[in-house]
Amino acid sequence: MTALSFAEALADDEIELNDLQGNNPCRQACSQAAYRVVLAAQCSTRIVAKLASPE
Repeated sequence: MTALSFAEALADDEIELNDLQGNNPCRQACSQAAYRVVLAAQCSTRIVAKLASPE
């Protein structure tokens, strides 16, 4: 739920900041926000895995 809320907040900011109107521009902003959240989650997962692995 946190990732979803974060993606929604990113998309909302993008839509408001660029005054996006209509379905396609808003859909694109939402897709980009979701993609950014996925990338952030993947990177943080790798960092956590690296920290947890014994050396």
